[in-house]
Amino acid sequence: YSIASTLSDVILNNYESLLIKKIIKDYYVYVTNNERKQIYEFANHLIKNEDNFYDGYYYKQLRRSKIVKSIFNYLETENLIILDGFVNFRLDDYVKELCILVDKAVEAYITQKEYNEFIKLLRYFVEIQESKINVIHVVAVKNGNYILMDENKSKISYEDVDEFRQELTNKELNYDDILISNLITIAPKKIILHKIDEFANKEIIQTIQNVFYDRTEICQNCDICGFGSIKRITN
Repeated sequence: YSIASTLSDVILNNYESLLIKKIIKDYYVYVTNNERKQIYEFANHLIKNEDNFYDGYYYKQLRRSKIVKSIFNYLETENLIILDGFVNFRLDDYVKELCILVDKAVEAYITQKEYNEFIKLLRYFVEIQESKINVIHVVAVKNGNYILMDENKSKISYEDVDEFRQELTNKELNYDDILISNLITIAPKKIILHKIDEFANKEIIQTIQNVFYDRTEICQNCDICGFGSIKRITN
């Protein structure tokens, strides 16, 4: 068993990345070489982060156990093992697990690609919108909603920008969707985010940054949120 365990580590450390590249090449023939590289990077990222998550650690150990079992069974009847041939012809169960991992990497790649295209579209909307207000204050509240205020700290009603919001998307809107669509409609020259610890979805901060670039700042000290100082978000 100790030999099988040692050889399984050799396979994981020296063959796994090669097998992943082969799976991507063989099963995703319709993608470009650049897309294959990106899918591989996503797969590699999943593998590197497996130890940080219970499910990931479980699947990593599952793959390893399949290799150990295959090697152990093989060595019960054979005295010699050639790893290249063994990996290519004797590890079907292990390769199936790698195929599942690659599928997850493809899903992650597609999701990221769709997100990037969506951000690109939102940037276009921002570019064609005339700035209606110089400064917008975005204040998070505990129920997941947001309050918008102008540079005079007067509250802005969502109804003021409702028409564009309906044109932007016909799906059911959540608070994050409403926030983004309102900011695009107003297209302020500066966006100041307040009380970011109360943002229910922290990813919305990154989305605002991606859409509005250096227009976005985080407030750490004002009469609205009461701590720190204004800090510019940098990419």
